[in-house]
Amino acid sequence: MGLKWSAINLTDMTFTVRHTITLVGAKEVAADRTKTTSSLRTLDLTESVKDYLQKLLEYQTAMKAICGNSYDDNDYVCKWPDGRRLKPGYVTRKWRAFLASNNLPHITFHDLRHSSASLLIRLGFSLKDVQEWLGHADIKSTARYTHLINEDKRRIAEKVDRALSIPKMTYTVPGDDTADNNAGKPKDITAA
Repeated sequence: MGLKWSAINLTDMTFTVRHTITLVGAKEVAADRTKTTSSLRTLDLTESVKDYLQKLLEYQTAMKAICGNSYDDNDYVCKWPDGRRLKPGYVTRKWRAFLASNNLPHITFHDLRHSSASLLIRLGFSLKDVQEWLGHADIKSTARYTHLINEDKRRIAEKVDRALSIPKMTYTVPGDDTADNNAGKPKDITAA
């Protein structure tokens, strides 16, 4: 919600996270600072996001001309056609409606950060890469996703096992004269 056009460089295809809007109770707090210094970061845009932003800027410029003096001229990217900035509560309501209409489980909009971290780890990015992408001040915040790495290692081991199709080993214990129908049952060594 706090993204401003001045934080976007369409030529270099980057944007800088440096302005925030948060709800404190019912009050909106806008600030030209981030929670931590590591939250202040510059990230790359994808080609598709760059194209979308260019079209959005053209649309907003046209709407400013149409609305004239009634246009709320500000630097925010997320706004209504008359220039008024979208409120965080609007995004929250739309997000909930989207989840419900698609029969998806409820997660908060903020939880998408966790989804992003999980996806990046599953794609093979290091915890350090994910830490920098999310703007975590401390690697410990990012390390909560290490269980995903362990799950991936387990899945790798299981797939390797299936791919190699290693036959089950059979063996005979020297001195064991039990019949084949007892195979696999523990031998009672106390009855000797």
